[in-house]
Amino acid sequence: MFLFCIFFQCGNVFAVPIYWTDWQSGNAGAGTASGQIITAGSTVTVSYSQPAGYSFIQTSSGADYWVNQGGARDPATSPFTSTFVDNIPTPIDIIALAYQGTNTLTFSEPIANPVFCFVSLNGNGYSFDRDFEILSQTGNGNACGYWGCGNVVKQVFGSAYQLNATSGEPHGCIRFTEEAAFSTVSWTSQSNETWNGFTLGIEGTEAEVFAERDYGDAPDTSAGTSNGDYQTLESNGGANHAFVDTDEDTQVDITLGTLWDGSDSGNDGALQNAAATSDDLDNIDDEDGVSWTDNFIRGGNANISVTITKDPDSTLAGLRLYAWVDWNQDGDWNDASEQIISNTSANSSTQSYPVSIPPTATLGSTYLRVRVCSDADCNSPNGDADDGEVEDYLLTVIAPQISGFVFNDNGSGGGTATNGIKDGGESGLGFAVPVVAYNAATGMCYAANANPTTGAYTISAGVVGTYQVYEAINETNIASPTCPPTQPTLNTATGAYSGGTIGDPTNFHSSSANVVSVTAGVTSNVNFGDFAITPFDTCSSDAYLLRNSPTDITGVSLATGVITPLFNNVLPSSTGVFGGTGYNVITNTLFGDNTNNNNTVLMVDGGGNAFVLPITGSTMTLSNYNSGDIDDDGNLLLMPSNGTSLYKIDVNPNSATYLQQVQQLTVSAPVMADMAINPVDNMLYTLTPSGSLVRFDPANGARTNLGSVGAAGTTAVGWGAVYFDDQGFMYASQNPNPGRIIRIDISNPTLPSGSYVAVNFTQMNASTSQNDGARCRFANLPLDFADAPTANGYATELADNGPRHLIESNLPYLGANEPDSENDAQSNATANGDDTNGLTPDDEDGFTQPSITTILAGGG
Repeated sequence: MFLFCIFFQCGNVFAVPIYWTDWQSGNAGAGTASGQIITAGSTVTVSYSQPAGYSFIQTSSGADYWVNQGGARDPATSPFTSTFVDNIPTPIDIIALAYQGTNTLTFSEPIANPVFCFVSLNGNGYSFDRDFEILSQTGNGNACGYWGCGNVVKQVFGSAYQLNATSGEPHGCIRFTEEAAFSTVSWTSQSNETWNGFTLGIEGTEAEVFAERDYGDAPDTSAGTSNGDYQTLESNGGANHAFVDTDEDTQVDITLGTLWDGSDSGNDGALQNAAATSDDLDNIDDEDGVSWTDNFIRGGNANISVTITKDPDSTLAGLRLYAWVDWNQDGDWNDASEQIISNTSANSSTQSYPVSIPPTATLGSTYLRVRVCSDADCNSPNGDADDGEVEDYLLTVIAPQISGFVFNDNGSGGGTATNGIKDGGESGLGFAVPVVAYNAATGMCYAANANPTTGAYTISAGVVGTYQVYEAINETNIASPTCPPTQPTLNTATGAYSGGTIGDPTNFHSSSANVVSVTAGVTSNVNFGDFAITPFDTCSSDAYLLRNSPTDITGVSLATGVITPLFNNVLPSSTGVFGGTGYNVITNTLFGDNTNNNNTVLMVDGGGNAFVLPITGSTMTLSNYNSGDIDDDGNLLLMPSNGTSLYKIDVNPNSATYLQQVQQLTVSAPVMADMAINPVDNMLYTLTPSGSLVRFDPANGARTNLGSVGAAGTTAVGWGAVYFDDQGFMYASQNPNPGRIIRIDISNPTLPSGSYVAVNFTQMNASTSQNDGARCRFANLPLDFADAPTANGYATELADNGPRHLIESNLPYLGANEPDSENDAQSNATANGDDTNGLTPDDEDGFTQPSITTILAGGG
């Protein structure tokens, strides 16, 4: 209490009141006396004995020997006051000693910090068995005493600590330097003298002074334990530490941080509250030993910093540090995993300690208790400790949180469009977009809707771990989402991707991957950039030709050669020019190389809107990668003419590596202008101007030469675009007018080299340049051929440029049955091969030959 003020609160040491003995009776001849000391809360009986007797005792009348010379009682100049004692011994009360021998004081209960004051210690001296310090005497601003002036000195002889006069009539006070409780005080008068007097005062009883203890301040609202109700009070076995200063330098021997607060009124731990701050608010904020910056995330890890200070002059041995967190919030720290620190060889320093938060920890507010002590030990969250300090802290356990935005990457408000970064004033999509986080280790998933206006979302996950976070296009149950995440699947019969849980909203495309892997944690800025598009019709039978600079896009009917201008100048030439391009069946868009920038790819949608998308990890040089296609996994495959590398760029927005170069393969490319994937074997095919058919394995870049395809497959200038249909027929268009289109049957890719033949198929009647072709390879090319016999000279088959018609749903046809689709004429002598081999039985029902039923004879 008062000691605390001396040592800590007030900065400079100043005096405290001493409770002096009220001598009440005595027998000088028998050498006995008795009195009492009344403190703020106790009455202590004092018994004195000296076998040789003493001169006299004053109890209620007589001279006041505790005055200055001349009779003044002035605490400012009294030889009995000091920086420790601020009140003069009470008037009258004194015992006058006269004989050599042992003097003994006995107390009815242990007392603390006794102060021994003396009058006229001249010819005699005292010898004590314990060390002391001289608090005051004449000099240094103190006046002379009742009998005059004089001084004393402390002298040590072996185990004896002597107080001896050096001159005149010394008056003054001493105190014992040992910070301990006293049940007795004894000393020896070294010789006889006429008389010298003494009295004794104390700072308080042991319970009042040395019971000064530091308690925690976690809430304690009842005798039991429960959420928010801990063992903090002394009556409830609360953790507490005694004040110890073994070297009496006014510094507590062991503390957490640097401050110690034992000023709890009543020393009973009553200073506690729900915030675990009541102890701090009462006197000083002594809870300065523990700090942290990490979040306490369920199932995760954090670090706490603990500072321990030990007085280097302390005689206490060792340092031990312990800490507990009530993870299950049941009001105690006794459960498994709740002790987070047990360091029996701690250092006087600041150390960081890792903390593992159990995956079963209860979310919300709970409490941390930290204790430090000497080797006397304090390895329990409750109970007394002989030294050191306890500190309690409120902390909060939170669930892992994943947050970010699903934003419209349209460049609004000064942002940059389609760069995959939320910048400028880019906001939400205008409708809620579900986002799901899936933990493969636990099999659990959690979801939230992105705000329609801001695009913001926050997911509270279960435990710390690795999560796949994705735009969940088909998710309708946010409270119990579907997991694990799955990608849409391809239907090769229709060329459509459907199902799955990962995907963009309808009529939106991604500028960043729709699925990312994060470790939560508290993880922010897990963002998904989308932008509005108009997709091409799902797997249309049309082929697309991208040509010229700036790029124009033309629709090409491979069956008829009819070209339909779709979009002109889709991008300024300075921004981008399409090189190798493929049809992305996942998103029904076109993706291609940007010949102006090797770190971007170009995309165009079914509305003629072109977009520049940045890619990462590109090892391509700035060049025209004129040959390209997109595989079933959404990889844009790019290769230049006569090149040595095949590059794979992920353009599947449902892939975690979207818009990244994922592979570079070594190849040996021929002179080529385009390549396409055969849906029959998923291999890349190209045709050289000299008519050589070449196949590449996109898995490893291996090249296979398949020989010449014949005269129809040669061209002086080059083949500008290559396409496939769903049956494995390859189409190549010639650059110069008339834009001849040939067809090669590769429906059986296992034939030996030299087995594949090109035939003239149709022509575009136009020339092209700086061009590349793209088509959904799963779309068929529905043609209806005739079946008149070629043996009779009829031009029926494709090789003879036989008649054929493109089958389209909006075109008329003959008869009631729809025309069937053939790859070539089914000619035979009776002209009914189409009926027996086609997909529609007897589709040739548009004409019925008349029969002659009557023969008319001529008249005559």
